[in-house]
Amino acid sequence: MEEYVWNPNFENLDLFPHHIYNNFGLIYHGTSTIYSDDIENNGFRINHLPFPIEGLREIINLLADLGEPSDYMPNDFQFNFNHAGAIEHYLASSHDISFTISGYPALKFASGSSKGGQIVGKIKNALNRIRALINLLLNENPIELIRRLERIEHIDNECNDISNAQGVIYVIRPSMEIMEQLYTDHKVVFSREAIPVESIIAKLTVDANFVLPENFKNQSENIINTHFSKPQTIGFHFYKKQMGYDDTEDN
Repeated sequence: MEEYVWNPNFENLDLFPHHIYNNFGLIYHGTSTIYSDDIENNGFRINHLPFPIEGLREIINLLADLGEPSDYMPNDFQFNFNHAGAIEHYLASSHDISFTISGYPALKFASGSSKGGQIVGKIKNALNRIRALINLLLNENPIELIRRLERIEHIDNECNDISNAQGVIYVIRPSMEIMEQLYTDHKVVFSREAIPVESIIAKLTVDANFVLPENFKNQSENIINTHFSKPQTIGFHFYKKQMGYDDTEDN
């Protein structure tokens, strides 16, 4: 695995050397360096839950006991959840691994509060809500509720560690077998199967002080849209596959 040093003066949205930047058959994964040891020893695992399931279920139970039970409905198509519902939905869902088709868009998931995925923010919000609800009951001396919260406070510390650690972007060269297990949804690449360490060819550790520029969203969208419309790119391969075109030839 090649390792690259962060260059604060990168130009043309090019984070990696040209032999990587100009290789349109690669995918990228941005995350927190907290996960680096696991990724570099085990690769990318499907349905890997970094937080203790018992602790997450206790968050749901505490919110229910405080009058805010989960609103997650397994058989309904939902966009919005309350605090308990968001965590229950996370526990009930499959967790395919997500990737970007270029290094620059992966910065979103390797910087700021987005490191570690949306679940980190949802857990912190749920714990803050529990604290607020318990504070409303202080006159009733809710000793047992406070003790239950204290037993899962370590999850909040884990979330802080993930958010405060440096970000990292991994570069993956998918084999033909892995390609068969990849799919796209809203131009994000997902894998249904684990990806071995051997497929990770490079990584870049993001500077801890890096802040996404104001025009990052537009820049990323332009890169992604261009990639999906350009022949002989991995994005165009998925576009043709989704449209049912014969992909035996590179057009």
